[in-house]
Amino acid sequence: MQLDPKRRPNASETLQMEYFSNPPAPCPSERLPKPK
Repeated sequence: MQLDPKRRPNASETLQMEYFSNPPAPCPSERLPKPK
């Protein structure tokens, strides 16, 4: 994490980071619990 805004990655760069591409993949919407 960078406190200096000039050194922080932008949103596109952040989405390319390993954190966002590692398993487990997001749950498909049809498998999410439904409110009662």
